[in-house]
This record gives sequence, structure tokens and C-alpha cells, in this order.
Amino acid sequence: MAQKGFRAINGCHEHSFVATTLLDQTRRMHRRLYEIWYDLRNAFGSVHQDMLRYVLRLLGVEPSFIARCEDIYQDSFFIAGNGADATGGMPDRVSNRDIVRALYTPEEDDDYFMCRLCFV
Repeated sequence: MAQKGFRAINGCHEHSFVATTLLDQTRRMHRRLYEIWYDLRNAFGSVHQDMLRYVLRLLGVEPSFIARCEDIYQDSFFIAGNGADATGGMPDRVSNRDIVRALYTPEEDDDYFMCRLCFV
């Protein structure tokens, strides 16, 4: 699945709209809502998962929800492609620079770069 921010239509604004709508509905219904936001400056692993889980526990989030968040990232990896080639599975803690190094060859078009997150 392509990252939402790199798509021509909708993109990240749609996610923000959905999150805001859910928050508004939750407030009106006097219910709880847990949202997780990732640091978009480095979408390839800048958030430390252990710290995220620790903060969720401090906030009193139900252990079953935290366990689901852990399961999402268990054995997850990135596959990065540049239109002509793709890397093998790269662990989710790989930096942007490492992904570019794994794909870059001088004769390829430098302006086109796409990454996908794959779950197994």
C-alpha cells in the first residue's frame, strides 16, 4: 500500500479530517478515543515504539489496545522502489538515507521515489 501522503488525491488531509471528526463525535457521545500520531518528518521509524507503549500505559490505555498496536509492527518491514527496482524487506527502523542508498543508481531518474510499507 502506498503512503497516503504521496498520493495525488486526498493524501494526509483526509486522515486529519477523519481524526478530527472522530474526536468531535467522541466528545459529543462522552466516550474515550485513543489516537496515535506519528512524526511525519521521518515516516520511516523516528518514533520509538517502546516509549509510545510506555506513554500509553501511563495514560491508562487498556492493555488489549496496546497489545494490538504491538502486533501491527511485529515483523513489519519496508519495501522501497524507485520505478525500476525494489529493495528486499528492510526492518521498520531503517532510515530514509539507508533506503535511498539501497536503491540509488546514477542512471535512474532522481525525481521519482516511492516507498511502501508491507506487513507479513
